[in-house]
Amino acid sequence: MHDARVFENSALGRQLPQILGGTGYHILGDQAYPLSDYLMKSYPRTRLTETRRRFNRTLNSDRACIERAFALLKNKWRRLKFLYMLRLDLIPSVIITACCLHNFVIEIDGIDQGLLQGAEVDENEDHFYEDNNNRLNGKAKRDRIASMLEF
Repeated sequence: MHDARVFENSALGRQLPQILGGTGYHILGDQAYPLSDYLMKSYPRTRLTETRRRFNRTLNSDRACIERAFALLKNKWRRLKFLYMLRLDLIPSVIITACCLHNFVIEIDGIDQGLLQGAEVDENEDHFYEDNNNRLNGKAKRDRIASMLEF
């Protein structure tokens, strides 16, 4: 199942509009995710102005940093790639625990650059339905952010 579809069907995906909607905060997604005021994605690659190119570079750079952090986590704690548990309610606790341990190890030993080998930014191309009102709010917010990057 595609990441965006999993997200859409998750508790977080369903609750995110109430958690972040209208707050000015947002999470980052690739092109597969629906644009909204709480989920920001880059502009489509056609007919980009310099302002939109700058926005895309900034957003994609931030997303790449996040992707690398998750790649480090998954490469250090490889069991997370195959997390089969009977008690699904415990999976978030296991992942949070792994994140805490991961941060502790990095603080003590530093980052093992070898774990970044093969870490690539995932650029999903599948697209899902976008609610028109959320999409319009997301477009307006993205345009505001892009214009702020001009300075």
